[in-house]
Amino acid sequence: MKAFLLFLCIPFFSFAGLSELDKIEKLIVTIHGSNVTFIRNGQSYNSTEAARHLRDKLDQAANSWFAPKKSDWTAVMFIEKIASKSSLSGKDYLIQLPDGTMLKSRDWLFDKLKIIEQLPN
Repeated sequence: MKAFLLFLCIPFFSFAGLSELDKIEKLIVTIHGSNVTFIRNGQSYNSTEAARHLRDKLDQAANSWFAPKKSDWTAVMFIEKIASKSSLSGKDYLIQLPDGTMLKSRDWLFDKLKIIEQLPN
C-alpha cells in the first residue's frame, strides 16, 4: 500500500514528453550546434547565423496578428512555416553537410525532430 501511495505522489509531469516549444528550442539548438552550412536565397550562413535567423523569424511570426499564439506553435509548424523556405522569395532553405551533400532544410529538420522525440527528457 505504501508503494502505491508513493507512486501517486510522483509528479505527473515526470511522465510527460517534451512540449512543442521545447522541441522547437531543441531544433534551434541543434542547428546552432551543428557543423552544417545553411543556404538561404543563394547565400551561405554558418550554424550560429542560421539559428539566429530562424529564432528571429519565429519571434516575428509569433508576434504577428494573423499567426497562432506562440504557445500554440508545434515543431512541425515551425519546420513547415518558418524553417523550410524564405518567406520573401519562396525558395527552399538548404543544408550543406560537411561532405558537401545538399539537403532541403525541411528534410534535415524532420530527421532531427524524430531524434529529439525519441530522446528521454
